[in-house]
Amino acid sequence: MNNSADSASKIIMQGVHVELTAALQNAIREKFAVLLRHNPYIVRINVRLQRDQHHGNTYHYSATGQIEISGPDLVA
Repeated sequence: MNNSADSASKIIMQGVHVELTAALQNAIREKFAVLLRHNPYIVRINVRLQRDQHHGNTYHYSATGQIEISGPDLVA
């Protein structure tokens, strides 16, 4: 199996009020592929980029990630 195709299928990206361009998607894949290479127990990574509130002439952005690993659910 192609390792890059496998890691790409495990990374789920979502843009909220943000357009996920091809360049942005590639950057996200590159950054999170490192985690997948170092930890074989990761099942899926959910990445959400969000444009938050508008303050004056600037926007504020946030990024959240949720990593799912095999085994029972833990809340910490």
